Amino acid sequence: MRKVTVKLEMNVVMSVDEGVKISDVVNELDYQINDTTTAADILDTEITDFEVVDSLQDSKHLLFKSINMLVSSKTLFKRKDLSMSKKTFIISIEEQCTDSPAKAVRVNILSEAGKLWIQPIGYSDKTSADGHGYPVSLEIWQGRLRLIVFSDINAEDPQIIDMENARETARNRCNWCKKEIGTEFIKWKGLLFCSEHCLDECRAAQ
Repeated sequence: MRKVTVKLEMNVVMSVDEGVKISDVVNELDYQINDTTTAADILDTEITDFEVVDSLQDSKHLLFKSINMLVSSKTLFKRKDLSMSKKTFIISIEEQCTDSPAKAVRVNILSEAGKLWIQPIGYSDKTSADGHGYPVSLEIWQGRLRLIVFSDINAEDPQIIDMENARETARNRCNWCKKEIGTEFIKWKGLLFCSEHCLDECRAAQ
């Protein structure tokens, strides 16, 4: 059994309304490569790049757009159940500090087999080939939500961040009035209270 990434190049000809950004069209494409062989299953396809190579325009619409797409197909040479949905999204993030030079990074987001993979273009992990690594992922493991980050391309071990303390239900709240508690609270028998009044009310109800 082996997992192989194959880079394909294809032309897509489409009719596009005037004024529509081609990048927006590409981001919304629902593309599929049919598996006609019994030797392999296509697990995922993603658009990794595109280029407008031709454009014919009349007075109303852009009639044709030829787009070269590099499609990464992760192919596993073993028959398996492919019933789980897979989707890929392409977004762009930009520099947020107004004092820094403008910078933008394109990010591929892959949803596959119940797990979320994040691939900022130009960033990877130690064991993946350049252009194919997903250094950030979000998953549920043993009932707990966790974030996995490969923050150093020269290190094999990732940082694993348990997200359970970020649950909305994990907020510190008064055991009596249920209001959110700040940095100051009263603890009694392992329970949290926002004030002496709430603690007295709880004691009286015992």
